[in-house]
Amino acid sequence: MSCELRGLNEFEKKITNLTNKVESLQGNHEIVITDEFVQSHSQFQSMSELLSEGGFSSIEEADDKEFDHFISDKTDFNSWSDFQENLAQDFFDQQLGL
Repeated sequence: MSCELRGLNEFEKKITNLTNKVESLQGNHEIVITDEFVQSHSQFQSMSELLSEGGFSSIEEADDKEFDHFISDKTDFNSWSDFQENLAQDFFDQQLGL
């Protein structure tokens, strides 16, 4: 009795490719907040426009509680932390081709 596995070589190539991509993503990365990300999660065209609407000159200078409330009110996210987590997830999904 013999058993033939089809597609195993192709599966192995895909796993190797994914492993290489994961290895290349180790370490620190600068993740840019793209206009597309902001547009897909808010009514604004850019992060600059979003900040301006809230009266913030920059993310770094914003009061944490006030900024969390603003992000919760004006985007799909519950907080600035939630925004950042989703941005990172989007970045890694794109890099891995998921």
